[in-house]
Amino acid sequence: MNRESRPIYLPRASGLNALRQRVQTALDDWAREWIRGDAHAAHQIALRIDSVSQRAQPAIHLYESMRIETGSVWFRSSATDRSSFGGTVVGAELLPGFICADEWIIEVVDAAWTARNRALCAALLSAPVSATPPESTTVSAPPAALFAVGSGAVQVSCEALGLQVIADSAVWRSLPPTERGTVQRRPALIPLDRALRRGNAQLDVMLGSVEVELPKLMDLRCGDVLRLPQRLDREITVLCGGKVLARAALGERQGRKCVQLASNP
Repeated sequence: MNRESRPIYLPRASGLNALRQRVQTALDDWAREWIRGDAHAAHQIALRIDSVSQRAQPAIHLYESMRIETGSVWFRSSATDRSSFGGTVVGAELLPGFICADEWIIEVVDAAWTARNRALCAALLSAPVSATPPESTTVSAPPAALFAVGSGAVQVSCEALGLQVIADSAVWRSLPPTERGTVQRRPALIPLDRALRRGNAQLDVMLGSVEVELPKLMDLRCGDVLRLPQRLDREITVLCGGKVLARAALGERQGRKCVQLASNP
């Protein structure tokens, strides 16, 4: 049975930070032309970039899909997004309600909206879309495949700019390897018998256990003898990590107490 295969992208924090700097630079350049000074820095604090997950799958909204040769970007285009964006660009006093706004105000907001989207598309996909305008269509929602585990899609959001964007995994192919974050190389595997020679394990020899009444325990003094149920001529238990490793016999060698392994557990 043939199954479709796809690459898996698991973005690291270093890659997201590098992507955020690229998007921030594009928004700064755009804002200098379209936003008044008072609101110019508002978007810088609120800008967020995260990996898209299945839990982040949005409700149905209208999206503007921009596609170029290297990838695609989807911009949410709800009435709320448009209103927030227009208020930031021309000011709330000139935009009491986007539907009731003057025609020239709508034209300014639409031009700023298109310029912002094209600038972000270029930043996310690292492509000169200003020279070749991207293909733009209106869709109800981005493809569901973007929200699969490891899809590599990212979400860019900024409430001050009415910005809700989803870009596909092409954003990672456009980042240099140094910006994606270095991959820690794992040490080469070595044979198990050689690896075990370098390790240490603690062995416990259990001579026996005894239960003592609490009052008698409190009265114990130096020199008292506790009689264990284990006989010296019987095998005792050898433990490793709290588990039985072997049975052994107690003895003496070169003046020291020792055990001799006698059988498996």
